[in-house]
Amino acid sequence: METLYRKYRPKDFEEVIGQEPIKRLFQRSIEAQQLSHAYIFTGPKGTGKTTFARIIAKRVNCLAPLRSNPCNQCDQCIAIAKGNHLDVIEMDAASNRGIDDFRAIREKIAYQPVQGKKKVYIIDEVHMLTNEAFNAILKTLEEPPAHALFILATTNPEKIPDTVLSRCQLIPFHNLSEKEIADYLGKISRLEGSELTPEAAGTIAGYARGGLRDALVLLEQSLRFIEPGEPITEADVTKVIGGVLRQDMARWIETLLRNDALEIVRFLEDCSEKGVIWDTFLNQMMAALIGKIQATGETQPYLHLGAAIAELSKKMYRMEEKNAYLTLKFLEISAQWPHPPAAQPAMEKEAESEAYPKPSSVPESEKLIRKIGEEDIAVATALRLSKVNIKEMLIAIDYTGCVSVTSWILREKKEWLSAFLKERGYETQWSEPSSKTPDDLTPEMKAYYQKLRKLFPDEEIRITDSE
Repeated sequence: METLYRKYRPKDFEEVIGQEPIKRLFQRSIEAQQLSHAYIFTGPKGTGKTTFARIIAKRVNCLAPLRSNPCNQCDQCIAIAKGNHLDVIEMDAASNRGIDDFRAIREKIAYQPVQGKKKVYIIDEVHMLTNEAFNAILKTLEEPPAHALFILATTNPEKIPDTVLSRCQLIPFHNLSEKEIADYLGKISRLEGSELTPEAAGTIAGYARGGLRDALVLLEQSLRFIEPGEPITEADVTKVIGGVLRQDMARWIETLLRNDALEIVRFLEDCSEKGVIWDTFLNQMMAALIGKIQATGETQPYLHLGAAIAELSKKMYRMEEKNAYLTLKFLEISAQWPHPPAAQPAMEKEAESEAYPKPSSVPESEKLIRKIGEEDIAVATALRLSKVNIKEMLIAIDYTGCVSVTSWILREKKEWLSAFLKERGYETQWSEPSSKTPDDLTPEMKAYYQKLRKLFPDEEIRITDSE
């Protein structure tokens, strides 16, 4: 089955989405017969660099051109579209980066075209070439024969030697706007027999970050996710990308800013259970913060929050327990903004006073948890999600019903918390998720357990109900 980005690849300049200045430049250059001998197309991935190169290759070899556009009907256009034209050579510099590959180009370029009017060399990711390979084609780029045209594409022009840059015209491609992408996706989805809701189109466009190819790949995944003919909703797209809904992300940011530790843990636990991909989550969060700045005109605290998330995302890749790590870090980040809750109506305040009693009537366990929170907010939050019972100087902590992050925090902090409480005269009694022995496991889990024992012979491997 043909992918959407190949099926709907623009065949001429009129079908290209966005890039209007570049489109106008080449249309006028072609009509005036003033094309340069070498171009470097720069810009982010999926913005049309290779598409433009192929349209130009078709136009300069077309037998019946329509002004600046190829006819897409003649033998030359069809052969180039299928990728089997003898004079249009496409190379991926990432896998063909050695000097021998480009010595061959230098030796063969002097020969006249075999099938068309011009020889067109399209070299993708050209910044991956070795210095020797660049040197091999320098002279050719400076004084190519009249029948040759070079189009070099790259996402990293700063890695191209100045000697090569000076011999080519630099054409900068830019990211497409979310509106351009969303409008185009709506058109394609209708051609595929499904309606794409505006919210879903906006979610895809935001996730693609200006790259039309990535947007079409995600649209294709969404079409496979739903039943044929059904509309594609924001919820569908969110499940496909492993993210969260926009309104949930807005609620999450407000939760962070009001320093609601319990809700932070609950929200992240819910995301984990739903299979949210943390990279996607953090990218969505950054986009939402930018949206907040644009909507309100205020930079703080959104700017500082964005900087903290950027630092967090760098370190997250090295963590095995990503769920727990993110929870701990978000609790720390949130504590930097102890904003009081917004003003509430009288009835809501009255209800709140019943749920959260005045200090004089605060239970002993809550007073103790608050003291713990002064030392470690994560442990205090985990205790609030567990069962804590104080009888005289004995504290019973039961987290048998807790899962994931809460269980992990209490297990990791058990010694510290026991010592903290002992300093204040308390003895601690723990009720933990029950551990299983290897004999209790299924055959598949037994095999997995044995593999772990071989990999980590010196480590304690615990198998609990919560895991």
